[in-house]
Amino acid sequence: MADAPEVDSLAADISAAISEVEAAGAEPAAGSAAPDPAPSSSDAGAAPAASAAGAPGPAGTPAAPAALEAPKHWPDDKKALFAKQPRETQEYLLERMSSIDSEFTKRNEELAPVKQMREQMEGVLGPYRHLYQQDGLDDVGAIKNLVESYNYLRNNPTEALKRYAEHFKVDLGQLAGTPAGEGFTDPAAESPVVRQLQQQLAAMQGHFQNFSQAQQQSAQQEKLRTIQAFADEKDAATGQPLRPHFSDVSNEMTGLFKAGMAKDLHDAYEKAIRLNPEVWSRAQAAQAEAAAKAAEDKRKAEVAEAKRAGFSVVGSGAQSESGEAEDLRAEILRNWDKNAA
Repeated sequence: MADAPEVDSLAADISAAISEVEAAGAEPAAGSAAPDPAPSSSDAGAAPAASAAGAPGPAGTPAAPAALEAPKHWPDDKKALFAKQPRETQEYLLERMSSIDSEFTKRNEELAPVKQMREQMEGVLGPYRHLYQQDGLDDVGAIKNLVESYNYLRNNPTEALKRYAEHFKVDLGQLAGTPAGEGFTDPAAESPVVRQLQQQLAAMQGHFQNFSQAQQQSAQQEKLRTIQAFADEKDAATGQPLRPHFSDVSNEMTGLFKAGMAKDLHDAYEKAIRLNPEVWSRAQAAQAEAAAKAAEDKRKAEVAEAKRAGFSVVGSGAQSESGEAEDLRAEILRNWDKNAA
């Protein structure tokens, strides 16, 4: 079963994290001041005793927060080590443990259908494993043999019965012999070997169908999670949705996938926007607005930089602001006259 390795791995993660904290706490920080000397016996009663965690401090001082406890399932040595850590380290370890527990629970829930199927398969194969192992078959070989036998009996029952009768040394003549007046009895209906095979194959067929359905449901859920993550993805810099029109073009995306005209979600989304005139118009307008805003921001920055450069020179015979404006107007008029001519 897959539980034991996962539990061991989680325990190793927690143990490693605690070991790292312990090693870090054992090494003094570079350049740190030497510890204060121990107080003399004459000063022993001068300092007040430290209050217990959670007990009220001196007047006007808020009560210390309650001590944190290690998870109950930790061994005693790890609990003792946890109690020695600073509160910030304890909070980190507890948060990390909670995250690992949540992930472990999620994985167990995802694997529950597979575990259930394995238990059901074991219930079917277990009682007969020693028999087909004597013939050199493993579980997969035995299942394959049963399915092929079932198919053989369905498609060619007469030939199959003869072949199995020879293999198991069954005299079909004796099975077919009936007292006078009672009519003929189908050997397939009376043979205990055939009935047992049919019952086992029917049970295996039901288990295979359940297993296939569980696999399909798991794959479908994974696809849905991928699609939802694609639709909800946001720009890391601005926090705005990267695909604001996803819900508007979901039908077009579905059609593109059905027609085999999209290689992935990104390709389908870009093509679907162009297929929807209204969404395409909105997307173009938003793009133009973003480009205009970027250009305006750039222009403002350049103007601010130019102003800082222009007004940084004082005196030195520089032209006045009104003289510069007149020169600019004259330059505009000269170019206007040239265009008019």
